Amino acid sequence: MERIMNVCKVLRGGVFSTVQDLGRKGYYAEGIPMSGAFDTMAYRLGNRIIGNAEPAAGIEVLWGGLVLEFLSSTTIAITGGDLGATLDTKPLPMWQNIKVSEGQVLAFAGRKTGLRAYVSFIGGLDVPLFLGSRSTYTILGKGGVEGRKLQEGDVLSNFADAPGIKPYPLPDAMRSLYPQPWKVRMVYGLQYTFFTEESVKEFAVATWKVTHQLDRTGLRLRGPQLKYKDRSAMGRGLGGVDPSNIPTEGNPLGCIECPAGTELIVLGPDGPCEGGYAKLGTVITADFYLFGQMMQGDEVVFEPVSLVKAYEALYQQNSMVNQSK
Repeated sequence: MERIMNVCKVLRGGVFSTVQDLGRKGYYAEGIPMSGAFDTMAYRLGNRIIGNAEPAAGIEVLWGGLVLEFLSSTTIAITGGDLGATLDTKPLPMWQNIKVSEGQVLAFAGRKTGLRAYVSFIGGLDVPLFLGSRSTYTILGKGGVEGRKLQEGDVLSNFADAPGIKPYPLPDAMRSLYPQPWKVRMVYGLQYTFFTEESVKEFAVATWKVTHQLDRTGLRLRGPQLKYKDRSAMGRGLGGVDPSNIPTEGNPLGCIECPAGTELIVLGPDGPCEGGYAKLGTVITADFYLFGQMMQGDEVVFEPVSLVKAYEALYQQNSMVNQSK
């Protein structure tokens, strides 16, 4: 039996801090999205750094404000965006193995770069499983700690026994995960032919700006007006009066919707499983994590690639994460 012990107490919950892991798969048909860490690269590398199994649960910190008091000595790693992490008020290094002692206080003063940071704990956090995952899905009120964000007074426990995986000192080259301006690869989707050829070309060369509407359900981006072909020439019903309307269908994670052609919506890990907007394309899995760190005003350029290139990029990324196992 695994030993479980109280590892920390929440003194302040911050803006929006939740327990996350790699998410739950196989429940889209029931209307339940994957959830899980938005920036999966930061989350996975945090677990690699301290020698955890990849699915071990940790904390996703949005913007800052989270304050934790450690109730026992343990090992942690801080990855992702720089949210001003300190340990007993002293600046804390990121992307490395850190030993902490009982009574010490971890705090996030506020963002410097990026949007989300991740706290990985040796052994991973112990919260109840919901459909095979410990990730928090606040819209349904399930997973994590009572299906909600962390709040003052919460006590978190971890699996105290080290999993027996060799910790991995992360090379400096693997810490440069967030290029600016953001360059994101995507594959064209089922309805990209609904757009005029000129608009498809314009989409691929335009610079898109992230709006203030961004959360775990998705991000909205503004750019050029994209135009749809005349719906009467398509020879099929589209499910609505707007040319962007289609009969409701499943939404892949990271799909790029374009309601009325006026803006893009990139669906996040808590996004709806189905919808009725035409999908111009889908962000490739290897680049989807980038959207977890984007801020209002950030500039994004999309690069269309083939499905073969998308698989190659994912294989290369997984090889990089797993190279020292």
